[in-house]
Amino acid sequence: MPMINRKPLIVVLHETPRTLQAIRSFLQDHGFEAAGFRSLTETFDFILQHKPELVLADQAVTKAEGLEFLEVVKTLSFTTEAIFLPHPLHLDGAGASIHPDHAGGLLRIVERLLHIVPLERVLNVASFS
Repeated sequence: MPMINRKPLIVVLHETPRTLQAIRSFLQDHGFEAAGFRSLTETFDFILQHKPELVLADQAVTKAEGLEFLEVVKTLSFTTEAIFLPHPLHLDGAGASIHPDHAGGLLRIVERLLHIVPLERVLNVASFS
């Protein structure tokens, strides 16, 4: 993963506007830049122009087999990682944010794909040295 001097850029592709907005807000609240799309064509155009670090996609929107979608992403931007969003990804009762039971798992997936080590893990390792 190349060294970047900005917040990691994550693209979210999801067909449901409320879920798309909830995921974008969640990522932004955790220090990431997030762009969201409901269209596969708009997503691919954005990837080609901006070379994000990560694409999180709802498999239903891609209308393709998983490997085909990942191959297109890699063709557009070799350094971009891509993964399908875990299902189900529930929202809270108001539909404004990701349900707490799923938020932690999504954050761990993003951090792992971006090779981010949470500060508390670094501090725990340092305390044993």
